[in-house]
Amino acid sequence: AREDGLLSEKANFSSAVPAAYAAMNIDIPLKGWYLGLIGNAGGYDRTLLTDVTAKLGWKYEFETLNYSHIGLELGYRQQAIKIHQIDNFNSDFDLSGGFAGVNFRWGF
Repeated sequence: AREDGLLSEKANFSSAVPAAYAAMNIDIPLKGWYLGLIGNAGGYDRTLLTDVTAKLGWKYEFETLNYSHIGLELGYRQQAIKIHQIDNFNSDFDLSGGFAGVNFRWGF
């Protein structure tokens, strides 16, 4: 243990974990607004990896520039990693919280 009471340890391992991914954006009846859901999950035995995002966004599309827009997003993301006996390694990790983002797309 370190002086601040937190544990610190490094480990390297390599293993394949089957996973599935899904994403969707749903336009809502207000011009430019949408709901987005993104999910990634996989695992086997007692090992589980998940990454889930839910967001509300708005974008303004530039009519004279095809596929170009500027937008804002607010959302929540949760990542969880529970590893059981992969190369004699165990872990239980959870990272989650809200986020805000600005995006810009310039396309043709």
